[in-house]
Amino acid sequence: DKDVVVDNQNEFDVIVRQASEQNVSYSLEVYVDGQLSQSAPYSQGTLNNTIPIYETFSTLGAHNISVKITPSGEDLNSINNVYQKSLYVIPKPKLTLVTNEPNSPLAQTLPSLYNTSVSTTYPGATALNSSKALVLDNQFVSNLSEDQVKEISKYVNNGGGLVVVGGERAYNYGSYLNSSFEKILPVLSKPSDYKGGRDVVLILDTF
Repeated sequence: DKDVVVDNQNEFDVIVRQASEQNVSYSLEVYVDGQLSQSAPYSQGTLNNTIPIYETFSTLGAHNISVKITPSGEDLNSINNVYQKSLYVIPKPKLTLVTNEPNSPLAQTLPSLYNTSVSTTYPGATALNSSKALVLDNQFVSNLSEDQVKEISKYVNNGGGLVVVGGERAYNYGSYLNSSFEKILPVLSKPSDYKGGRDVVLILDTF
């Protein structure tokens, strides 16, 4: 990705290609903004070798990653041994999480990845409109008034994200079926007769 989030670990794939399938050895060096970040020796006997590297950026703005390989043997085109990538580090997106389980894995994970505001009840339109997404974690539909459902619908129509996590108080267990809130969701909240075949997981992301 060109844009990455501050203080989050990012994975990049370095693909090293050679013209033949001979065994070659080389060292790989990764520089961030001109400073050596990591280095290691590698060998490959295939045309392509994919090497994952991990970088975390603690400051906002533009940054540069430079990757350089130095073969141990003959190299006819050394100009191809350096690759540079520019990227931009952005602040952590603001999320609003509504949960009655503050110690759940979701409540523990989201704050480490995003600027997360945690509440046990719907926080209202003002707080919602300052967030990139609303996450409802295992909530009864009765926890939302009709006016609040309209606010969420308007928020989603204007480009806001909505993540609804299931559980014993959500979807068919939470009386979503035929409710005004269900109309916002891309699914019907009722159990289906499983007849085999494939399962489909649908994820909508506006980030």
